[in-house]
Amino acid sequence: MGSDVMVLGHLRAPHVAGLAAWRARFARRLRCALPAALLVMGQMAGMAQGQDIGPSQDDGIWGRSRLVDLTMGGLNSDLVRSAAASGFELSGGEAVDLQRWYAPELPNLSATFVTELSPNVGVIWGGALGERGEKYNLGPTATLGVVFRTSITHNLTIEMEMSGIYGGRLRERACIGDFGAVGGVQRVNCRLAASFLPPKETLEYLWDEPARAVGVLRLVLRWTF
Repeated sequence: MGSDVMVLGHLRAPHVAGLAAWRARFARRLRCALPAALLVMGQMAGMAQGQDIGPSQDDGIWGRSRLVDLTMGGLNSDLVRSAAASGFELSGGEAVDLQRWYAPELPNLSATFVTELSPNVGVIWGGALGERGEKYNLGPTATLGVVFRTSITHNLTIEMEMSGIYGGRLRERACIGDFGAVGGVQRVNCRLAASFLPPKETLEYLWDEPARAVGVLRLVLRWTF
């Protein structure tokens, strides 16, 4: 995508609150995305209405699967939202709302399933679609793991879950700023264009987070009366 040119000189205010504008824009986008998300959730839940597996019953992967989580957002999505929930003022008095560049086209949607391999062993799988904005890109993720369950007594069960979220590389693109007769036209980090850092130095803070694995280890004791 092309870069926006911002006429920057002596900035009147380092930070002009853009949170209200962001909330209004995000609410509009959420209202548009929510019906589609609910439709997807209904379809997934309908396919994932599994039953306990008995010795002579196997309805295939969907018959042995259930939807355990459906969410919008994520850690990196929240990072983008919190970092860009402000703005600044140009030398001519025009307010710049950073959400014009950091609002997602569609919020990141992730789904997680559990498929039973046996009454005591299950596979955790799923993923997220990722998201894009004008100045950033968040890659898709995959969720993989396993869950074990064993009975200690007739009313005490131990369940252990090990899973990981892989991927989700976050990349950010720069803006082009016109800093007047002194600074000229330079590439600059959009979020730090109003800071006291020289434009070239702000480029060091562009998001370029490598794909990573986030591990989860969970131990649950279930006592029934």
